[in-house]
Amino acid sequence: SDAPASAVPANRAGGWAVQLGAFKSPEEANKLRDRLKVAGFASFVDSIGKDSTKLWRVRAGPETDRAVTEKLRDAIKQKLSLANALIVPLP
Repeated sequence: SDAPASAVPANRAGGWAVQLGAFKSPEEANKLRDRLKVAGFASFVDSIGKDSTKLWRVRAGPETDRAVTEKLRDAIKQKLSLANALIVPLP
C-alpha cells in the first residue's frame, strides 16, 4: 500500500514518487521506464540490494507535494492501465 503521508516529516527535505514495479533485470525496468516517458511522464530507474537480491525499481516523479504525487499516480493508472502504482517517499 501507499506510504503514509507522515512518511516524510514536514521539516525535512524529501519528496514523493510513484513506484510502478521492481524487476530482476535492468532491461525489463528500462522497458517500463521508456513506456512511461513515451506517455509523457517523467520517470527513472534506481536499484536496491546487491548480487542475487538486486532489484531495479521503476518510479515516476519525483514530486515535492504528496497531493501532486497522488494525481500523478491516478493519471498513470488511467493512461497506461497500470494497477500496481504505489506512492513512496524519497530521501
